[in-house]
Amino acid sequence: MPMPEAAFMPRYVQVAPRAHGMFEWAHVLHRQSYDILADPSLSEEERDRAMAELLAHYQSSDLAFPVEPKGMEIMDGQVFSKAFREKYPKFNGLIWAYHWLQVAVYEPLLVYDDPAERRAALQATIARFWQMLADPPGALPSEMPMTPAISPVFTERYPEFAAIFDNLHMMHDVVSDVLVSETVGPDRVRGELWRQVGLFLDPEAMSTSIEAWIAMALAHGVDAQGGPAVGWLPEVPTRDAHGGHDAHQHHHPEENP
Repeated sequence: MPMPEAAFMPRYVQVAPRAHGMFEWAHVLHRQSYDILADPSLSEEERDRAMAELLAHYQSSDLAFPVEPKGMEIMDGQVFSKAFREKYPKFNGLIWAYHWLQVAVYEPLLVYDDPAERRAALQATIARFWQMLADPPGALPSEMPMTPAISPVFTERYPEFAAIFDNLHMMHDVVSDVLVSETVGPDRVRGELWRQVGLFLDPEAMSTSIEAWIAMALAHGVDAQGGPAVGWLPEVPTRDAHGGHDAHQHHHPEENP
């Protein structure tokens, strides 16, 4: 069942109601898109039409993330950036691992048409997730998983969904950073969270092109992000596989975690 965050995180929901609403609405999009892509009764055309209808429904809310992808500076280039991952690296790795799973599940649903092959691939994807958690933090992602790197077929087929999910996951990191940052401070948390909500809802704020977004995702290293969703090897070299941060213009080498 969906987790009632207001029940076990009441203070967070009170401080960041708008951010909480955006997360909840995007998680509904995740669940409904899984259902569409997993439905064996739908033809390829029917599936594409259902995904388009779902996207339009999602975008009808003022809680919807834009389909324009954000650049990495919104997550890594603000004054409070990286505070959470530096203070709680293992917890941050766990969050990135389940973000990997959220976008990785889409790939076998599109790559395999045969029901048995699809089921086996899904089981392998889930097994990979548990493999990441076996001996933390050694196999946890050392870079935020990005959909073009993890699920390229899904990204090519449904780029709007992929961009929404990457924006969602970036905002998760930003909210976590704000909540623990000593630079922000407790008295400014609420105001800063509202400011970040505005940035993430604005399709032009710190955005980037589709081409730059895909290049950025690949430059950070697929293995460092958890590895591909399908066709992976038994080893999980996430901690020793460094992303190519130097490949995008907003990176500052001295800021590597």
